[in-house]
Amino acid sequence: MEATYRAVCASGYADMTMQDIAEEAGKSKSLLHYHYDTKEGLLVAFLDHMLGRFEAEVEGMDGESPTERLDALLRRMSPDEGDEDRRRFHRALLELRTQAPCREAYREQLRRNKDAIQERFAAVIRDGVERGEFHEVDPERA
Repeated sequence: MEATYRAVCASGYADMTMQDIAEEAGKSKSLLHYHYDTKEGLLVAFLDHMLGRFEAEVEGMDGESPTERLDALLRRMSPDEGDEDRRRFHRALLELRTQAPCREAYREQLRRNKDAIQERFAAVIRDGVERGEFHEVDPERA
């Protein structure tokens, strides 16, 4: 999955090929196709992997205050924060989202990712309201 991340950052969604990913991984394209029939299948697995990575990072914030966690989440989600690879990844993700109306697998995985991220934000906001750090607000709408 790290090779997919590097390839998508380097080439973007539209220009990235299975060969690019294989080269990044130092493996053969046929080995990649053994595990993933299509670029679409690989990218769906990659999006799921990235969601798992995001959730692991966020779980590491649990000891922080709701204000600190909200700030960290906002910075984590901002394409302007971080290095050039993160900006490239966000651009590639935008490209991938443009494919979602036509590709059900992308649409479903992107929906799962969005739902998980929204729930994480809502949980932080609920915690902040309960602790008196945030004004009373509906966490689902915030």
